[in-house]
Amino acid sequence: MTAFHLADGRARLAAVCFDGTIRALDPVTGEPTTTFRQVQGAANGIAVCRRPGREPVLAVATDEGVEWFDTVSAEPCHWPTVDDNVWGLAVGRGGEVLYASGYFPPAPIHRWDATTGAMLAPLGRHDDHLVALAVLTRSDGTEMIASTGWAGGIQRWDPVTGETCGSPLHGHEAFVHELGAARLPDGRLLLVSLDSGGELRRWDAVTGEQIGGAIRGLEQLGSGRSLLVISTGGRPRILVSAGGVIRQWDALTGAALADIAEGDGPVLLDLDGVPTIAATCGDGILLHPLPR
Repeated sequence: MTAFHLADGRARLAAVCFDGTIRALDPVTGEPTTTFRQVQGAANGIAVCRRPGREPVLAVATDEGVEWFDTVSAEPCHWPTVDDNVWGLAVGRGGEVLYASGYFPPAPIHRWDATTGAMLAPLGRHDDHLVALAVLTRSDGTEMIASTGWAGGIQRWDPVTGETCGSPLHGHEAFVHELGAARLPDGRLLLVSLDSGGELRRWDAVTGEQIGGAIRGLEQLGSGRSLLVISTGGRPRILVSAGGVIRQWDALTGAALADIAEGDGPVLLDLDGVPTIAATCGDGILLHPLPR
């Protein structure tokens, strides 16, 4: 699930439903507002990109590339795609650039300018199949892209120069399939990685140093985990959902916090200035305002 705002400021959630369709929903009522047609192949992930002065666009990662849709009309945007199996999506530059993980060699990070639909030069070459991406934004607005795949290492990239930022980050024994990022109150860029064995690790994205020890205990939650890292609502925190359970930790200390509630696929949403966690529960939406 992902959260976004329409051009008139109204909040929406986009989610992949059990039948494979993708719907936009009103987060307050939980009612669907737009239903998108089924994509070609499986929907591996979704993201929403901003277009100044126009309605945002929905990007869907599939095993046949990326498909695009207008978020209001649900009509497809016939933009160029890639002949690749795409798993991970991330948005950067204020929501105007889409990054998509490459799976087939040379496994680049594919890029689009979402304001025009034009493809940009791919970023980097990888030795493994990419499955997850994250965009980290520094206090001066510049960005760093993190990518990871089957080989287990996490690579960092400068999207302007195309060069790597330091050496790959290693520490996981299982392959990493989720990345999350946030800027901490002290200005540091926090990168969080979740591997297939249920282990969380925290990194200073600039120095590459690990922050604290690994966080374990997620292996009993099974597969289908999703990761969310937030730095609003009183304290930086890490949320992981799987099997209808949302667990959370203090992002700085690694200490476990109380579970928020049942739900899956949590996202951060701004509702009338109140930071709120939205999560799916069956056919409905659960909303959990965060403390200030």
